[in-house]
Amino acid sequence: MSEETSFPLKKQPVQKRSQFMVSAIKEAAARVLKDQGVDGFNTNTVAEIAGVSIGSLYQYFGSKEVLIAEVKRAHFKELRSLFAQVQQNLKTDRLQEMVDAFIDASVQGHLIDPELHRVLSQDLNHFQVKENDSSEESILCKVESALSHYQTQLRPGLDVSVAAQMVYTLVENTVHDLVLNTNDQTKMALMITELKHIVLVYLQGETSVSR
Repeated sequence: MSEETSFPLKKQPVQKRSQFMVSAIKEAAARVLKDQGVDGFNTNTVAEIAGVSIGSLYQYFGSKEVLIAEVKRAHFKELRSLFAQVQQNLKTDRLQEMVDAFIDASVQGHLIDPELHRVLSQDLNHFQVKENDSSEESILCKVESALSHYQTQLRPGLDVSVAAQMVYTLVENTVHDLVLNTNDQTKMALMITELKHIVLVYLQGETSVSR
């Protein structure tokens, strides 16, 4: 698994009809979370928006906590898929281009649904659904794998595992704050450029190529 799963589904949808219904419920749940927040989250409202009975909802989601956790899991999965795409499509021998691609993916991921991301990150910290950094599918592992490929371009003595953790944490926290709290798009673009420069200097040292 790629996340710690503390709120499992009661049962998995197998038929296409049930899969469609579960998807509709999760989409409705995301909408209610964005509109009402956690305090105003109500499964009856979700069922009404999804066009299903409350009984059908509870067939798969045993509680509102399970439903919220499932929305959070789906959000993480979408974020990881972006980084998997970057890693798969990266065809460059330049560390700088790899750094640019991964940071751009982080920005793109945070822009998928900023309002939902805000709720999931700020209001649901008590939900034990998060990245499992030991998973081969985790974003951290993808960053470490990418850095290993460019190890000859890293500054001497830099531990790849430590570097991956530093870069992952710096980029995640910085991009998260910028996307959710910066309304000036020009300023945000400039700060993303500076972030790329900071990461490159950290990885290569002061001799890194000027941007």
